[in-house]
Amino acid sequence: MTVPLARVEQKRTQLRAARGRQLRDFLTWHVMPAVLGPDLAVYLIGDHHVARALADEQVEICYVMLERDMSRVARSAFWISMERAGWVYPVDEHGRRRAFNNIPRTLAELKDDPYRSLVADMRDYGGIEQNIDVAAEYAWAGFLRQQVPPQLVASDYAQARSLALMHVRSPAASRLPGWRSQ
Repeated sequence: MTVPLARVEQKRTQLRAARGRQLRDFLTWHVMPAVLGPDLAVYLIGDHHVARALADEQVEICYVMLERDMSRVARSAFWISMERAGWVYPVDEHGRRRAFNNIPRTLAELKDDPYRSLVADMRDYGGIEQNIDVAAEYAWAGFLRQQVPPQLVASDYAQARSLALMHVRSPAASRLPGWRSQ
């Protein structure tokens, strides 16, 4: 339902600079995981920020790696199966759980979740382990929502990032996956 738009913009910048072989290399390095769903539709299960950047830049080709064929799963059970596998998180940009029918049908409909951008920055700044999974990313975003006021994130992202770094290094965050003890 969401994507860290700051990360989308970073990928868009990379894409604008890539031409010819560089673009082919970019696409090869950014193979996106997916499942085959009902009606043989392809559903991304990761790297939505890359897919959104490709769509925003009108790149018409991408590569996916099918992780599972779920085309025979009944439509009524598909999203439940996806959630049980840890491949869908119906959480909106405010951290609230939503019904499966609220999941956007297109990449352009994904909303910005600035707290997911903060989590990505915390990985870059060494506050969180690099290799956390998506479930851990959502847990960290939920933690940061409680620590960093949304007004600050919207008005002074640099200060919000500094405050977030202080909180991810605190003992209160030690229960979260990927916490670094510094």
